Amino acid sequence: LGRYIDGHLAQSGFAAGTLPYVGRRTAIVHAGVNPQMFAPSEPKVRGQIVFVGRLLPHKGVEHVIRGIPDGARLSVYGKPHDANYADFLRLEAEGRPVIFRENADDAEVVRALSCACAAVMPSVYEDYRGNRQHLPELLGLTALEAMACGTAIVVSQAGGLPEVVDPSYGAVVPPGDAGAIRAALEPLTSDPENAAIRGSMARDRILREFTWAAVAQRCLAEYNRY
Repeated sequence: LGRYIDGHLAQSGFAAGTLPYVGRRTAIVHAGVNPQMFAPSEPKVRGQIVFVGRLLPHKGVEHVIRGIPDGARLSVYGKPHDANYADFLRLEAEGRPVIFRENADDAEVVRALSCACAAVMPSVYEDYRGNRQHLPELLGLTALEAMACGTAIVVSQAGGLPEVVDPSYGAVVPPGDAGAIRAALEPLTSDPENAAIRGSMARDRILREFTWAAVAQRCLAEYNRY
C-alpha cells in the first residue's frame, strides 16, 4: 500500500525506520506536549526520582529500582498492566526507597514530575522474562512531559528516546544497565540546584521545538512542499 502514499510524517526517526516502505518520502515531525498543562509548579526535592508510565515488562522499571543512588528515592507512577510484572517490581523494591502510585490524577503527576530532580525512562529491548520487544518506545511522550515540567531526564538507548535528549539536560544510558542509571542520576539527586538548572534547559527546548504549535507548523511545512 505504501506506493499509493505520497508522504509519511513520523513522530521520530526510529518510528520512521519501522515503516520504511510507506510513502515516497518521510519527514520527522516528532510529537508535542502542552507546556501550559505540563509546567514547573514545585521546587526540586533533594533525592527525588520519578518514573511515569504503564507498568509493563519492556518499561524496565526494575533497573531504576536497582540503580537508585544513595540518599535518593523513587516514586513510580503508573497502573499495573501486567500483574506478574507488578509483583516482580514490588519484590525488587522491598527494602529500597520506592513508592508506587497507581491511581494518581493528572495534577498529581505534574507535581511529581515538577518536584523531581530527575525523571527516568529505562525502557529495554529484552525484558526480565527474556522476551524481545522490537518497538519499546516510538518516541517517549513522558520524556517530553517531564522536560516541560522543568525536569532533567535519563533515558535508555531504546527506540526513539535518545532523539529528544541532550547532554545539557539529560543522559542516555545502555538499556538494562542499573549502574549507568545510578551514575547518571547521582549528580542530579545530590544537587537540587544543578537539577533545577538542567531542568530549565530541558523546558527551554520544549518551548522551542516540542509544543503542539511547533509540531503543527512542521506538519504544514511538509504539506506545503507538495
